[in-house]
Amino acid sequence: SNTTSQQEAAGVASELPCDVINLDAFVVTPELVINAARKLKSSFSPGPDGVPSVVLRRCIHVLAEPLSVIFNRSFEQAKFPNLWKQSFMCPIFKNGDRRNVANYRGITSLSASSKIFEIIVSGAMLDRAKNYISFDQHGFMPGRSVTSNLLNFTSKCLASMEAKAQVDVVYTDLKAAFDKIDHQ
Repeated sequence: SNTTSQQEAAGVASELPCDVINLDAFVVTPELVINAARKLKSSFSPGPDGVPSVVLRRCIHVLAEPLSVIFNRSFEQAKFPNLWKQSFMCPIFKNGDRRNVANYRGITSLSASSKIFEIIVSGAMLDRAKNYISFDQHGFMPGRSVTSNLLNFTSKCLASMEAKAQVDVVYTDLKAAFDKIDHQ
């Protein structure tokens, strides 16, 4: 049940050292803002704030200080600017019947400033949690992919077979699994 999952997640979180999940002492510096902006794709399409990422990237040395102030206040006040919560959604056709909504995937356009904030926060969280994340975790990990997962898996299978150990494999496809989770 969902309650059990929440209890299990809370139990795992309570076993982690405080510095893994605590960003209270984290300070966003202008240098962090500049480095995060460099990771943005240069696009001329603006998000809801009307500022294309290419403009933000080109002006980042002027904007780094004010953005770091905004980001730090966001942490201090536990508030996120409402405009940065908005997005533009564009349905992109995959294949099949064009009248079937399931044959489209949504592309979301966010404000470039919120993307910079996300890059900074996710980097800080990953930096604190990386020693607690299994090497076998490939999804949503920088530098890891389906390919790295298959290489890791193949290596383990070959090692087991060379050791004459039994190798059992179960494949599952959790199609749209994230959509089925109760996020409340």
